[in-house]
Amino acid sequence: MAVCVPPGHAYFLVGPTASGKTDAAHLLAREMGCDLLSVDSMLVYRGMDIGTAKPESSLLRECRYWGLDLVEPGEPFSLALFQAEVLRAVEANARKGRGLVVVGGTGLYVKALVHGLDESPPADMERRRWWESRLLKEGIAPLQQELERVYPVLAASLTEADRGNARRLIRALDLGAAGVTSVRRGWSEQMDLTPLTGLQLTGLILRSRIEQRVLRMYEGGLLVEVEQLLKNGLEKAPTACQAIGYAEAIACLKGTMTRATAQAETIRRTWQLARRQRTWFRHQASVRWIEVEATWPVEVVAARVRQSWAETGPVRLALPESLLSSDGSGASLNDARRS
Repeated sequence: MAVCVPPGHAYFLVGPTASGKTDAAHLLAREMGCDLLSVDSMLVYRGMDIGTAKPESSLLRECRYWGLDLVEPGEPFSLALFQAEVLRAVEANARKGRGLVVVGGTGLYVKALVHGLDESPPADMERRRWWESRLLKEGIAPLQQELERVYPVLAASLTEADRGNARRLIRALDLGAAGVTSVRRGWSEQMDLTPLTGLQLTGLILRSRIEQRVLRMYEGGLLVEVEQLLKNGLEKAPTACQAIGYAEAIACLKGTMTRATAQAETIRRTWQLARRQRTWFRHQASVRWIEVEATWPVEVVAARVRQSWAETGPVRLALPESLLSSDGSGASLNDARRS
């Protein structure tokens, strides 16, 4: 049953690792005739399959996945490369008339999709706190006046929405002090307040799932996978060789950890990651949470997600304005669909 997803939009399913996101998202994407976009920072590495819980080959034959196997473990990966993959996925789906389902738990990638990428100079936190203090005492007018007086060229590049938004004005004052003369419009800031859909489980259930996943990884050949990766230079890849599960497997193969200790350490680090992910999504994103019960099969989880998506609708992606019409409606993507 194909579902019409507007160009430049996607359905999101987020949450901590081992929460069952991929299985539910895959079932729904297959049902809806959509591609999937992974927002997982470790799934970009080729050959790192078992330890990252990458979708199995049978699933990859059923649905098109974007965001997987983009670089070798020893190659650097950046938000800019992720951005390029997003653009490929969006443009390809527009041409094919297919929708997109975004799934994963890397908050930075989710933020890039929802809010866009900011490559401007970092904020001066002391100056920002001073302006926030003035905002609380005097309102937004002093920010507007200061920007017009000191940085008139930068002020002229702002939209009316920018001028009425205190957070953007403070950022503009930051940029002006750093010598920036105009607001960059490479990736538009997401103004859509549509919440993401997320899966969450109680701590006991999530911890149990993590334990079961780690045991399955070892039973499924993680050590064999890592042995082959080591032959191909994994230890020279600073990020990949320290990844959760891989660092412990390397130690196990070198004899500095027993298999049981490596498994226990992987479980501990994965649990820490899951807790950080839950905290990030609760404080940094607008998420409509679905409380998953331990006994729910994937079909029940998918049904709850489908209901959430039906109620909220898809989320508008923060895309380069060259792909969007002047009113942000996605006309250029519509043109791509017709071509």
